[in-house]
Amino acid sequence: MSNLQATLLISLLLLIEIGICIYVSHCERDIANLTSRLEGDEQTDTATMLTVRWPDEYGTHWRTSIHPHELADLIREQPSLAGAIREGAAHVSIHPTTEGTLQ
Repeated sequence: MSNLQATLLISLLLLIEIGICIYVSHCERDIANLTSRLEGDEQTDTATMLTVRWPDEYGTHWRTSIHPHELADLIREQPSLAGAIREGAAHVSIHPTTEGTLQ
């Protein structure tokens, strides 16, 4: 491999890495925006739960219910969820609830 080819390959890899970093930062910003919108209205005592479903690389389907502010932590803790989000295979359902009401 010539020096020119090596330089071009390294440049391409750096551009891919920069693109991934930009994509991740946009995802984190979108998650923060979603979280702030879904945290609930304290005046009406409403809260929101999210049901998150996703397959992992072995075909096992996962499902969990969380509060919106826990979504970013779940994505960090579950690499398979991050992969499912990138592939469009993750599903999130929003469930508004009222405090004191059994669902």
